Amino acid sequence: MDTEKVELFLSGSSARLLSREVATSMRGRALEVLIHPFSFRESLRHAGAEPAAPWNRLPAPARSDLDHRLGRHLVEGGFPEAQGIDARDRHVLLRSYVDVVVLRDVIERQRMVNPRKAYPVDPGLIPIYERSGRPNWGHALETAVFLDLERRGCEMGYVRTPEGFEVDFLARGPGEPPLLVEVCVDVQDLQTYDREVRALAAAASAHRSARALLVTLESTPPAPGLPPPLEWRCAADWLLGEPVLA
Repeated sequence: MDTEKVELFLSGSSARLLSREVATSMRGRALEVLIHPFSFRESLRHAGAEPAAPWNRLPAPARSDLDHRLGRHLVEGGFPEAQGIDARDRHVLLRSYVDVVVLRDVIERQRMVNPRKAYPVDPGLIPIYERSGRPNWGHALETAVFLDLERRGCEMGYVRTPEGFEVDFLARGPGEPPLLVEVCVDVQDLQTYDREVRALAAAASAHRSARALLVTLESTPPAPGLPPPLEWRCAADWLLGEPVLA
């Protein structure tokens, strides 16, 4: 590599070396590339259904179709092999992924950690372990937002305000102002609206340089509106946005 015009690629299983150990063993010559399952936009592209215009310029039927497809994405996830197969086969496939990664690459290496707030790498994994059998839309949507922020190169944490309120994400992207994001399936219920807006407003007061964004699965703005400086975006629109903090 030092004396010839060559590019060298090494590949292999993580059962032997974790990514951070590969970087150490290669003595600074390694570049880690994180590969996610399909994002919402990528799953649409895979299905030949990527919209040709921004969400806010699409006709109502096209928006409705995107809302339906987002619901499917939050249930089925974005692993390429799981696209378009029936639920039974998808659950078997995704469970095998978890078994291989967790049981072989993590537990066998005595490296299991339990962060206080953890997200799966794909929302399609959630229904497999949801014991109630009911769709967990809130967790799935929060996971999709987390993964999209990660794809955008953000460093993330959640916020707990002095008043005891919690906001899902405080994201910092390279060269971008901080972004507060609160994720909720819908805020039509007044009690839910008050809870979500109160938490986001408190976090915005504590982080005055950050934009404060409420992301909901429903495609209509909150009926009472939002007090400034809070902003609203529907999930389908935000997830299809350009890879910037917007």
